[in-house]
Amino acid sequence: MRIYLNKAGTPALQPSMAANVLITADPCPAALAKACLHGSWIRLPLQLLEAFSLSHLVVLAPGSTAIEAMGLIHSFRCSDRGDGELLSLALLQGRRRRHSPIALGAGPLLELWLPRHGLQWQRLPAQELLVAEPLQLLLSEQQGLGRGGSDDPVIAA
Repeated sequence: MRIYLNKAGTPALQPSMAANVLITADPCPAALAKACLHGSWIRLPLQLLEAFSLSHLVVLAPGSTAIEAMGLIHSFRCSDRGDGELLSLALLQGRRRRHSPIALGAGPLLELWLPRHGLQWQRLPAQELLVAEPLQLLLSEQQGLGRGGSDDPVIAA
């Protein structure tokens, strides 16, 4: 893991070798493709250690049944929100479509676990996600996973 200052003098983070996937939500089905073209995702209230471990981004739209693509996280640009809370902007370097999509599954545990909007997020180890079929099975094996991020979309808007 590396922390460095970008040209603006704000801290930027490069992900570590411990690859984790950041899963979030957006109402637009093409949100990940647009974010990868733009080069960044929205600022999220991530702690430094959480941001350090993230290497991929998944954005799920309402009604999604599978993970079909992942954005590659190059680094993070961090800024203080003014109240001491750190916001992290994921800088992306491209998108990889999955040859075989990862099914999400169904059920109440998955419904509670999945993010519902862009300021909510989950983090999963990439290796566990890639072998989970469907994702619901991974969640049933790891009880007690809670949703990260904010329930109030106004907080970080």
